[in-house]
Amino acid sequence: KNIYSNPVQAVLREYACNAADAHSSVGCADKPIEVHLPTYQNQTLKIRDWGPGIKEEDVIPIFSTYFVSTKTEDNTQTGFLGLGSKSAFAVADQMIVEIWNSGYHYVWSFYKDEEGYPVVPDGKPTFVSPTVEPTGVLITIPVNDIQTFEDTAELVYSYFNPIPIVWKGKEQLKIEPPTILEQYKSCRLEEGLHGVFAWMGNILYPINTNISGLESYKELGEGRRTVIPFALGDIEFSASRESLEDSKRVLSTLIHNSAEIISDLSLSFHSQIDSDKNAYIP
Repeated sequence: KNIYSNPVQAVLREYACNAADAHSSVGCADKPIEVHLPTYQNQTLKIRDWGPGIKEEDVIPIFSTYFVSTKTEDNTQTGFLGLGSKSAFAVADQMIVEIWNSGYHYVWSFYKDEEGYPVVPDGKPTFVSPTVEPTGVLITIPVNDIQTFEDTAELVYSYFNPIPIVWKGKEQLKIEPPTILEQYKSCRLEEGLHGVFAWMGNILYPINTNISGLESYKELGEGRRTVIPFALGDIEFSASRESLEDSKRVLSTLIHNSAEIISDLSLSFHSQIDSDKNAYIP
């Protein structure tokens, strides 16, 4: 079932977040995941991690049952709703999941049934073999919109820490982090699309400045991009992860932060004025 208004962005984001979570779970959060973007010669998206892999009995529930996740009680990881692992079916009718775990290499083939739900032929992997390869997961998804995947990857992955290693065929793409114009304690101003965004767990969430109580954010997003960092769990997001949750708790947190940001910017502004005045004292 497609819950995404931007399916390409969702696929790139969700599987990369899962891969980054896998690295975090084995203590190598600083190791970048690897992404192979589709090309006209090879129209598949591949996302690889070197995390713990997935136990055989957990594979079908994770990739075919909605709202099933192994991270529901872990506030240190980005994904926990049990939806992102099925996001491939927003752009494709099938996907391949390769897993290296407990000394074995498993290949699972998932496809979308007549009702749109992911299923596995015969309920078992299509290939199993002993291996000495490092543990981890490789997701392979056949896709069509080649250029859109490349353009979207540059925006999505520029906010990952660390930034993934991204390949387009044999060429490694250089994805740069956002250009910071000004850095403050509570936020930062960047080049790029105008607006105000919450940044949490490698993901940017747009803040709707038209909501009552958030009017003070409008000016922050005029002619610039204002990014406000949040720790994982500070605010909730929607099921699609394309926006923040419309709740009293989120609104209260944003209102509190707006006051802090305005104070922060004001102090910086007055400090700059004082500095400029002193510069001209003979």
